[in-house]
Amino acid sequence: MPGLDAYDQLPQFPKRSVLPFRRTIRRQELRQTVPLAETTIYEIERRGEFSRRFNLTPRCVVRDLVEVEARIEERKQTPRRGTLKPDVHLRKARPVRASCMKSEAIPLVGRYTFDDYSIQFIANRWIVTPR
Repeated sequence: MPGLDAYDQLPQFPKRSVLPFRRTIRRQELRQTVPLAETTIYEIERRGEFSRRFNLTPRCVVRDLVEVEARIEERKQTPRRGTLKPDVHLRKARPVRASCMKSEAIPLVGRYTFDDYSIQFIANRWIVTPR
């Protein structure tokens, strides 16, 4: 009879599940939990730094919530480093000329001469003249 000690000791009624229940989440819930774009999540997963997704059925892809939360806690514990900014000198579109690079600010009056051109501020606009 249920509630008796002998009933609880029967082998066909384990006190605990053999497989522990682990909560899984689908993509919509993942996006609410982790505020990153899907492509960023996929790239982090590909590098092995994020919870791997797996199929419950052929059309149902999920992730383990415990692993996702562990990743968030791990990122909270890591110290913040300075963000790496891209080197503008390596870009192909809108390249930066080395001769234009000045560390000090240029005031909006006068004439400025560089290696291969000069700049003059006349009538509220910059005039560029090759040398």
